[in-house]
Amino acid sequence: MSKIEQLNQRYANDTGEDVIKGVLAHARNPIATSKFGPNAEAFIQQLVKFAPNLPIVWIDVVFDNQAFRQNMQLLRKKYSLNVITVCAPMSVVEKYQGTRLPEYGCAEFTQFQQDIKVNPFEAFLQQYQPDYWFTDIRQGESSDRQSLAMFNAKGESVIKVAPFALTTSYKRTQYTEHADRFNDVCKPSLNMECGLHLSSL
Repeated sequence: MSKIEQLNQRYANDTGEDVIKGVLAHARNPIATSKFGPNAEAFIQQLVKFAPNLPIVWIDVVFDNQAFRQNMQLLRKKYSLNVITVCAPMSVVEKYQGTRLPEYGCAEFTQFQQDIKVNPFEAFLQQYQPDYWFTDIRQGESSDRQSLAMFNAKGESVIKVAPFALTTSYKRTQYTEHADRFNDVCKPSLNMECGLHLSSL
């Protein structure tokens, strides 16, 4: 049995809070990611309860509106968060500035996601070398997440942890209520993928 299978079996009946607490007890170099959307605070509260200085990676998608940045700054101040900002190089950003962004689902849009979001994060992972990566993705949020497990492999050395993967998602209502304020260009709708998680679902 692989380590991923062992972890999924071990925590199968545990709460998301228990998963976070259990993993952090033996993690060597954990990180978390957050988009800092309207639903971010509940997840962040759970993380910092057990690891106040846990690095929380925010990928600054320059083409988003300011709501994500403002919420990041608000929560960073409220919880004294250790936020690490990751961004694509300006040479890459400038390639898309002043042009109409491609439509979701086409090859050009996939490349846009790769350039603006995925590649900067992959570069960060190479440099930081985390062993565990916490994220608040859940089953049923997209067609690719229908059978999402709590633990998945990200490459050969990182274990992605979705503590609330099996929990009925509360995020849809909040996302819908605030959709007019939070404009995610890499993920135009809640049931779509931003590109970040596709390699480890």
